[in-house]
Amino acid sequence: MVDEGGSITTPWRAWLLVLQRRTGGTAGIATGDLTGLVAIERAARIAANDALQLAIDAEIAARQAADNVEAAARANGDTTLNLAIQGTTNLLNAEIFRATQAEALLVPRADLCALWAACDLSFLPTSDPGNGLPWNDAGHLAVGSGTTLVDLGLEDASGTWLLEDATGNWEWG
Repeated sequence: MVDEGGSITTPWRAWLLVLQRRTGGTAGIATGDLTGLVAIERAARIAANDALQLAIDAEIAARQAADNVEAAARANGDTTLNLAIQGTTNLLNAEIFRATQAEALLVPRADLCALWAACDLSFLPTSDPGNGLPWNDAGHLAVGSGTTLVDLGLEDASGTWLLEDATGNWEWG
């Protein structure tokens, strides 16, 4: 087992190292020490698990609170949008009613000529009073004089516009 110098030979050294590994190490290690180390490790793992669970619970609570705030903001936004849409709908309905009432006051085109022919224009001056005021030009309502050109026309059956009279005056009748 030993050589002439008193040292263990290499094959025996290898065998003793294998034996040492298989039997639990060198002399002097007590199982009580290992039990203490295991208890310390167990306590550390339990503390880490508890801290992790607290962190997870805090994250869940924070996420739930943020989700609740987001849900409330969306609900408020939806309410505001619905009120705006309802307000716009009310305004649109009011405008439709106003326009319908205003159109009911209009004279139909077929009746316009008959109503116009019944008008008594004798109260108007018979010459141009100036300042864009109307006047009676031989039974026609005129605005302006022959020196003022105005492009006012009438629509004929063709759908095109023609000048009212050759002088450029505004003339109805």
